[in-house]
Amino acid sequence: MNFYFSDCEGFAEISRQVYETSAENSDQHFMCLGSPEVEEFCKSFAQEFETNLNKKRNSVMWAPRWTYGSTMGGSHFIEYKENFVALRKKYSNLKMTIRPHRLLFPTMVKEKRMTEDDVQRYKKSLQENKIYLDEYDSLQSAFTQADIMIADITSIIPLYFLTGNPIIYCDSGYNFFGDSKLIEPAIYKAESWEDVEKYLAMLLKGEDPLKDERRRLIKQLNQIHDGAAEKIAQCIIDDYYRN
Repeated sequence: MNFYFSDCEGFAEISRQVYETSAENSDQHFMCLGSPEVEEFCKSFAQEFETNLNKKRNSVMWAPRWTYGSTMGGSHFIEYKENFVALRKKYSNLKMTIRPHRLLFPTMVKEKRMTEDDVQRYKKSLQENKIYLDEYDSLQSAFTQADIMIADITSIIPLYFLTGNPIIYCDSGYNFFGDSKLIEPAIYKAESWEDVEKYLAMLLKGEDPLKDERRRLIKQLNQIHDGAAEKIAQCIIDDYYRN
């Protein structure tokens, strides 16, 4: 007997449909028991998220998508990369970080959107404008350093959400799923760079109308994923003794 453990019922249901015959014959079981990774992040920020909901914001992290492939959600990196650097002129004291996926720059070169020289010039521009290029920090360390995240579609959105800090999502028309779909009403959606700047200015002034909705949904996520690792382990143990 095989088990597929999903972090949300939607993914489990898709898998049941794909493997319909084996699911009906009880050869495979598709179960939604939560995510151990999300559970760990819930625990990590359990004592901080309430403080983060209300604190003064003085740092921002940009997490651009590494590919423009429509089935992968798309990216705004080429369109927004100079705009992000230009924020330094508006906010001289703002701590700024860009956290690219490790495939971002190689993919931009491979797809001929940038040359190797372009990449090096951009990295130099980041350095000259005191923008930290985060290529190695752990997620938890990166999240701790950022009071606001600007992001394309990415799997780290629901994880960062657990910090209590606001997210400005650069909308590409991609449909959210799983935890991202659940928290969608509490994310600021930007349809353009002008929207990004509007939301950023608002949040830096201390205005955060989605704060209470984030609080409610963080508590809901904690309930969904609480005990996920233990539940999965117990399921496997129970199956062993049944057979």
